[in-house]
Amino acid sequence: MKIPFLFIAVLTTALVSAQTFTKSPTISIDADYGFYHPQIEMTGDDKACLLWTSSDSLDLYFAKHNGVDDFNTPLKLNPNGVDVQDFVWSGADFAVEGTNIYAVFKQAGYSTGGIYLVKSTDNGDSFGDTVRVDDLAVGYGQYPDVAVLNDTVWVAFMDHNASGGDPQYVVARSIDGGLSFEPEVIAGAILPGEACDCCQPEIMVDANRVVLVLRNNNSNVRDIKAVVSSDRGATFSNSFSLDDHNWVTNSCPSTGPDARLIGSDKIMAIYKSTVLSNAAIFVHEYDMVAGSSNGEVQVLVTGTTNALMNYPQLDYEASESMLGFVWEQAGDATDVYINASSTGLNGISASNAMNITNEPGTQNKPDIIIRNGVFHVVYADYNEQNLKYLQLTSNFAKIDKLTNGFESFVYPSPSSDVVTIEFEKLEGSNSILQVYDISGQLVYSKSEQSSYQITKSDLNSGEYIFTISQGESISQGQFQFVD
Repeated sequence: MKIPFLFIAVLTTALVSAQTFTKSPTISIDADYGFYHPQIEMTGDDKACLLWTSSDSLDLYFAKHNGVDDFNTPLKLNPNGVDVQDFVWSGADFAVEGTNIYAVFKQAGYSTGGIYLVKSTDNGDSFGDTVRVDDLAVGYGQYPDVAVLNDTVWVAFMDHNASGGDPQYVVARSIDGGLSFEPEVIAGAILPGEACDCCQPEIMVDANRVVLVLRNNNSNVRDIKAVVSSDRGATFSNSFSLDDHNWVTNSCPSTGPDARLIGSDKIMAIYKSTVLSNAAIFVHEYDMVAGSSNGEVQVLVTGTTNALMNYPQLDYEASESMLGFVWEQAGDATDVYINASSTGLNGISASNAMNITNEPGTQNKPDIIIRNGVFHVVYADYNEQNLKYLQLTSNFAKIDKLTNGFESFVYPSPSSDVVTIEFEKLEGSNSILQVYDISGQLVYSKSEQSSYQITKSDLNSGEYIFTISQGESISQGQFQFVD
């Protein structure tokens, strides 16, 4: 999302030993709309958008950022008389392709009600009527998840037998943009055992595959597996493991995986498991062409007990080679943490993790999406009974936030000595550097340089915004001097 200059100018910074995350002020969604299971995506017009449910009204809500400093009034997506099933740990899901947004939800009732889809064709400004997804005779469908490619829609959800047992994930496909759905096909039957019966899945598609990642239950071993279709979801004939920790528990963990396709042949997944009976989170990369794992990293935070870790979510932005992930764990009470890497698994370090809430009470169930190197995060605030949204950047993220901009890089930040700003030099244009303090006052300028170095003697300690102009093209970023 392109962030206006005046919005960046009020950023605050928190430091960790190896990496700096800079975070914006939080934006709150009115508590009248609830706060269960928030999800975040970006619209086709580069606005953050949120999806969540209200446990009070059993309604499904969607809200879109106004591009400046707040979210538009939430839209209720379920029709009157159709309550939405919601849980703390799972709920509705949505996907974005171009100007189209596809949201799926389960009607309230464990053994009643169907799976429905509702679609917007105008970047979330309005939504159409609901469409029934499932073809089930009884209403045991649960935990829908949606993916889309070229306006073909795939919805995964959990099915059961007529008695509500033998949970298995199935996939229904629409080839007409969500107007109608083909009968669902069983996706998880090639795995031993059954699906873990209260854990949400993640479905993903690209030009070659439909991949469903889920928590399996094989005689109470509840590890993360993936099933693959190579015929656009008509059949699922291949599977592989993303998790071999052999987590044995007699009760459902109520926490599913999150995953993203990386390029044309790799998958990155994040999930909860246990190590020596303690909660643990892992990030795993798998090469689907080679049929082998590229490695796994345990998520840790330096200086904490790493207790009660749960509900991890991740995103990957290929253009920035940027991996970002969030989760909840014990802080002052329950807090939301973030970590990131621009070099894949190798760049994940416990010292880079940051508590982004760090408040008494409970802030949890986060979700994340990355655009232009900016991390957009939503989470549930149980203290205020509402949702919170904020943006973060890191000191290794590329800064290029203007539509008519060019790439610029700043390092190191924070600095106690010298900050260097490098940028893409445009042919035939001189450059002008302007530096502003957080009140918006111009405090420093230079021109006609191929790169810029600013020393601590030039400015006081504090946070600064810079712009580099070359003709009509502008790039902007931020840095900090410390004592």
